[in-house]
Formats: sequence, structure tokens, C-alpha cells
Amino acid sequence: VVSAAVSNQDGTIRFQRSTGDGPSRMSGMVIRDNLPAAKESEIVCCPAVSLDGFSSSHRPPTLVKIDVEGAEIQVLEGARSLLETKKPVLIIEVHHQKDLPAVHSILSGLGYALEPLRLEAAKIGARNYLAFVAGLMKSASECG
Repeated sequence: VVSAAVSNQDGTIRFQRSTGDGPSRMSGMVIRDNLPAAKESEIVCCPAVSLDGFSSSHRPPTLVKIDVEGAEIQVLEGARSLLETKKPVLIIEVHHQKDLPAVHSILSGLGYALEPLRLEAAKIGARNYLAFVAGLMKSASECG
């Protein structure tokens, strides 16, 4: 286990952590410029690692689950070398649908196909996708 946030670069980031009760108490987000802090939260500094940086000193993963509450683009930007050379399968939750075109563009540019995962329990706004090297696996529609 690596106690670090995953981002587009190695170093330290400011992270907003929820201090309230309820389902969001375990979630957090990277602080971006000009965004006010949420109520019932605290700002902490934490180590950050890119997947490229991690993979340079560890065995590269063959499967990566990305669920980063809106920081999907930053995580993918920090994983370009890993995705280009090792081609792990990805399960990625796209938190904001407005980010889906950018996520798709990054992944398709690296030779990945993107298939939505249809989960009955997923009744919230975020959507999960399976990303795999195009042509390596059959899409769900081809499985019959």
C-alpha cells in the first residue's frame, strides 16, 4: 500500500478532505485554484505520485482502477508512458460527464477502446468505463 494521492506528477498536493458525517465523509478532492473550500472539510497536504513515477520503481500494474472524484484527466496525464508501453486494462469512473470527451481522447490516442460498464447499482451521476487496448478484447456488443 502506498499512502499517496495519484496525480499527474510526483510531489505534494493540497487535498480537501471531508470531515462531515454521511456517505461523502470518506471522499476528498485535490484543491484547485480559485475554488472555495467546502463546508465540513479540512485542507491537508499529502504526497502525490504519478502512475508513470510509481511504475518506474515498481512492477507495472496489469489492471488499474481509477476512481478519483474528478481528477481522471490528471491521473491519465501522469500515466501516459505506462499506458503507451505496458497497456494495462483500466476500469475508470468518470466523475463529471463533461470530462468524458477528454478522457476518451487521451485513451484513444494511446490505442485504447472505451466501453461503458452497466451497473444496476450505479444510480449516481458518475459512470464507470472499461478501457482496453483496441482489438485485444471483444467489446461487450460483440460477445453475444
